[in-house]
Amino acid sequence: MQRTWYPETFDKKSATHLQESGDVELDEYAHEFFTKKAQALSNIIEFFIWAILLVFCWFYLQTHPAEKVSLFSGVEVMWQKVQIWFSQMSAEDATLLEQKNSLEKTMQEIVLLSKENTCVDEETKKSIVDSFSRLQAMDLETYKKQHRAFNTVVSLYYTKVKSDCEN
Repeated sequence: MQRTWYPETFDKKSATHLQESGDVELDEYAHEFFTKKAQALSNIIEFFIWAILLVFCWFYLQTHPAEKVSLFSGVEVMWQKVQIWFSQMSAEDATLLEQKNSLEKTMQEIVLLSKENTCVDEETKKSIVDSFSRLQAMDLETYKKQHRAFNTVVSLYYTKVKSDCEN
């Protein structure tokens, strides 16, 4: 006498035991049911493991700002290359755009250095961040007129941040 198999009432171990005893024959539907159930459980466990790893990475990046910059710099570099490529296609000066992007990157590093170093006073930090914001907001025409002054300012800020921490 064969029994009818109900997938909701048995787990795989029970169903396998019944099949071995000859009371119930597992058909393809039963195998598919247990395979999907095992895969779903595996996916849920894997999801939680990846979520925990992601949370650890997020906390690490929050406590190490330099790592955060290096992570996002690859995407920024790709975006800058696309901008330079399009500016070469148009009549814009691609070299000037490349210089501005390079100066922005250097200025961003100085901003992070000043934030990490406790020996830099708050007024200097604010001044550096304000200059960086002005540089980012500046269009190419204005930058073309003021690029020498900004190069000097960046050099002075870098020297100031380094010298404040050495004293």
